[in-house]
Amino acid sequence: MSAPMYAPMPQPPKPPRPGVVSAAGFLQFGVAAFALVTAVATFIIGKSITDDLTSALMDAGAPSQSQAQDFATVVVFTMGAVGFCGLIWPGVVALLGIWTMKGVNGVRITVWVLAGIAVLCDGIAVLASGLTTSQSLNLNNGTDDYKWAQNVDIQKLMPEWYDAYGAAVNGIALLMYVGIIVLLALPKANEYFRPVPKFPQQPVYLPYDPGTTKS
Repeated sequence: MSAPMYAPMPQPPKPPRPGVVSAAGFLQFGVAAFALVTAVATFIIGKSITDDLTSALMDAGAPSQSQAQDFATVVVFTMGAVGFCGLIWPGVVALLGIWTMKGVNGVRITVWVLAGIAVLCDGIAVLASGLTTSQSLNLNNGTDDYKWAQNVDIQKLMPEWYDAYGAAVNGIALLMYVGIIVLLALPKANEYFRPVPKFPQQPVYLPYDPGTTKS
């Protein structure tokens, strides 16, 4: 005599990861690496103008050389801090790259949203880079303590190639995010992210021994 027992059927394996998904994942890691390099470069560029900024602050009426130098140092470190804060968004995209390569479709949709927003922001930045803007130190906090710093224009102290550098950074980041979006939308990527169908459990008849019963 035998009784039916249910045993799980072997499930089909997930298809091998296509090259387009691997490329998208590596691009996700790349945006974080590029943002890190950009943040470091921005800090170095800012540090290179410390002496010129100190001189400009002295010419603007800073009370002393040391105070002008301290103020310039704060400005440079603020520029670096802003650059490193810019790592948050690319860092999240890069972290999601781990699950992108594993074929998690919900992560792919999240990456599309994040990359789409980044494309919009970088696109606006690229368009705005053609405009001439003035970055003045307008740090007056309601008192006259830093009135001597208000008319110092940082933009004029930057290297001549700085505007081109900023446009190039935004343009490269824009292309990287567009690449991620396109790669994850290709047919081979769609196939990889499609859920694998699961087979239902089938009954398997195994030998059954009811044992002896007491009279």
